[in-house]
Amino acid sequence: IHDFVNLTDLAPTFLEAAGLKPLPEMTGQSWLGLLAGNKQSGRETVFVERERHANVRRGDLSYPARAVRTSDFLYIRNLRPDRWPAGDPEMWKAVGPFGDC
Repeated sequence: IHDFVNLTDLAPTFLEAAGLKPLPEMTGQSWLGLLAGNKQSGRETVFVERERHANVRRGDLSYPARAVRTSDFLYIRNLRPDRWPAGDPEMWKAVGPFGDC
């Protein structure tokens, strides 16, 4: 499969598989056609957001990032480049790899 899919597509896919019509206000598209080998039209760009929270960062602060993906390009914007993706290195020693357990 070489088409763009998104998590918003899950609900329309499950509804169509159950023989139901997705609601008109749903922004996702069913994957059933793709899974059958048909080309899906109408989506040339995917927008992605990520808010990663880690218990190894003081205050459980997030590591936010946004991205835009086309067939030719991927642009990722790290909104907080001062934060490490897996938490603060000095917190790993204080908390341990499994948090406070």
